[in-house]
Amino acid sequence: MTTLIFFVIVLCHGTSIANSQNHFTEGQRAYDLGNYVRAAEEMQLAAQAGHSEAQFFLGGLYEFGVGVEQNYQTTLSWWKKAAEQNHSMAQNNLGVFYLEGHGVSQNFEEAVQWFKQAALNSLPLAQFNLARMYANGLGVSQDGAKAAKWFEKSATQGYMKAQLFLGEMYDQGQDVEKNPEAALHWYRRAANQGHPTAQNNIGVMYHTGRGVSQSFEKAEIWFRRAAERGHAMAQFNLGLILLKGNGITKNNQHAYAWFNLSLLGGTSPAAKYLQQLEEDMNSVQIEKAKQLMKTLRQRIHQELPDPHTIRSGPGAL
Repeated sequence: MTTLIFFVIVLCHGTSIANSQNHFTEGQRAYDLGNYVRAAEEMQLAAQAGHSEAQFFLGGLYEFGVGVEQNYQTTLSWWKKAAEQNHSMAQNNLGVFYLEGHGVSQNFEEAVQWFKQAALNSLPLAQFNLARMYANGLGVSQDGAKAAKWFEKSATQGYMKAQLFLGEMYDQGQDVEKNPEAALHWYRRAANQGHPTAQNNIGVMYHTGRGVSQSFEKAEIWFRRAAERGHAMAQFNLGLILLKGNGITKNNQHAYAWFNLSLLGGTSPAAKYLQQLEEDMNSVQIEKAKQLMKTLRQRIHQELPDPHTIRSGPGAL
């Protein structure tokens, strides 16, 4: 009799799991089709049955008010349920909510605990966030060594921002022994994923010969990659190298265009060089340079995200 009861319980539990997965799948399908109300309804059913991915997804719907009325407290409730099932992104996102005070009183210590749980579950984003907490002394005693440890764990898993931060730490000798070669290694890892600040920083290293053999040609290549991704400092650096013609072909018109874009991006020193170029160029050359600037700006804005959402770093020539 006991065996039969156990069998019935397992069978019912299995059916519940299958149903929750069906609801989750239907919720995803509805979401992809733009039927957000239906998506929320299906996710609610799956989440109530204990489906951790559905709980996490539903929390996100409440966070942004998609298919439901925005409610941070409900977001927290569902994410906590998912986090209790060891859902690492839910744990990380709870950390963000406590860090920023969304729906709860700001609490750095609580944020650290959630980041740590997700970091121990090997989530690179959480490892990066935990490293930032140690680096800035938020919710924990400031500890550069622990920050470097968690940055490296995140960077090793391929998290681009962690690779940039770790590169900057080695570049500047901040909380680690200064090591230009290690800095270049991590900058390359981030740059190869398209991070413009890392690309710009590699350009600076080639321009100055720090950690590599000096090469103005390679510096120009890296500055251009970052500049074409909307990085204002790289645009300034590219303009400067084109203006001076150090090891490359001097080109005032192109320098003028890149300085203009850099100035629009907030790099005020570009104004001095623009004034200098306007004194050296004739009206036809200036007009061609302005047309080039418009073409470059249109291409950058059409293809790339707002460069101001990307963390700036060291890297002026």
